[in-house]
Amino acid sequence: MSEVSVTAPGAGTPLRFNFVGGVNLSVAKLAFGDADTATLVQTGSGLPVAVQGTVPVSGPLTDAQARATPLPVAVPGSVAVTGPATDTQLRATPPPVLVSGVATAAAQATGNTPLASIDGKTPALAGGRVPVVLDAVPRLATTTRAYADSVRIVTAGTAAVRTTLGIAATEVTLCATVDGFYAIGSGSVVAANAAGSFPVAAFVPFSEQITSGQFISFIRAGSTDGALFIKPVA
Repeated sequence: MSEVSVTAPGAGTPLRFNFVGGVNLSVAKLAFGDADTATLVQTGSGLPVAVQGTVPVSGPLTDAQARATPLPVAVPGSVAVTGPATDTQLRATPPPVLVSGVATAAAQATGNTPLASIDGKTPALAGGRVPVVLDAVPRLATTTRAYADSVRIVTAGTAAVRTTLGIAATEVTLCATVDGFYAIGSGSVVAANAAGSFPVAAFVPFSEQITSGQFISFIRAGSTDGALFIKPVA
């Protein structure tokens, strides 16, 4: 490529050409601006360009652009993350936590000292049991009860029988020789297999509180006659 200079006829203005591939190409400088003005295009001051429509951008996004609309990213494999972990990540794999200033060997040794002194003050335990010293041993209260002579009423067939006199006591112990029913009441009380009476098992003694002067009636439950023994508490 060679360059030649010529002068335009008449005006005497020099022109410059580059000879490229057998063709003379004029050498010119680009400029822009309004009428009667010219701003040369040079490094750092290019032509003003207005972008029409959407233009794909292949260059890097700015920080503000990336935060405004985060891009979905598929990352194969494992990637080390240096930023803060999310709540879900922390719950999935809790990080190890080192607590300083709480449990140390020196602190443990200090705590073992009073424990060692306890061993010397505690007697040997039998079978791993803790010794307990009672200032007073609790005892159950016992009383001796006095009874009057027993009364016996004997059945004769299926009819009920009754004491001939009222029982002069407020508590009696009853024991029957056969299964039956008994009732407590006035001088006309009659035991029966019905409401107002209560079943009694053979040879199972039990106590009953009554009103002094009440009568007791008894009737057998089966086909065998038997007796009801009544022991008043004096």
